[in-house]
Amino acid sequence: TSTKWRESASQTTCPPSRTCCDLESRPPASSKNSSPAKSCTSGKPPGEPAARSHALLTSALWLTRMFDVGGQRSERKKWIHCFEGVTCIIFCGALSAYDMVLVEDDEVNRMHESLHLFNSICNHRFFALTSIVLFLNKKDLFEEKIKKVHLSICFPDYDGPNTYDDASNYIKTQFLDLNMKKGVKEIYSHLTCATDTKNVEIVFNAVTDIIIKENLKDCGLF
Repeated sequence: TSTKWRESASQTTCPPSRTCCDLESRPPASSKNSSPAKSCTSGKPPGEPAARSHALLTSALWLTRMFDVGGQRSERKKWIHCFEGVTCIIFCGALSAYDMVLVEDDEVNRMHESLHLFNSICNHRFFALTSIVLFLNKKDLFEEKIKKVHLSICFPDYDGPNTYDDASNYIKTQFLDLNMKKGVKEIYSHLTCATDTKNVEIVFNAVTDIIIKENLKDCGLF
């Protein structure tokens, strides 16, 4: 929903990152080759899904299930084992969180926590060959903040120019370098601004292309 993409009024209550959506595409239910989607309710009351919410996106050929899961520490163990075999994972991290700390632990930098979470998901055995789309969000806030707060507050080794382009590329590289299977596992990175609808539309069109490509690979057609 559109509210998922709006900037929170209070940054201190937002999780540092989230695995925003796990995507699983398959032919629609009417297709002969379709099979029921997996579900998982481990650790939840009966009838309550592991994901906080999910959406169905349909087309003439494919039904795409999109699951929104939490990024906070207390929520992770509830869902990570439920999505083995998904087509694609969308990971959302906030660029502007590089000088902020966790709500759960005020000794931990939010950007460091995002990197730790991304590493655990990217290299998890359940997602060994799963493509990942990395959304580094809130680029508009980051562009303003980087003029006032040096990136070295989060990355002491960084000695490059404190400009938007250089700092954002450095952060992106920190995430991409965590991929331990660069030869076989794709990570598609995008700098995003959730309140910029044109930017979001372009990015999600790219994500749709990735999902289609992965489905064609599974069918031996790509």
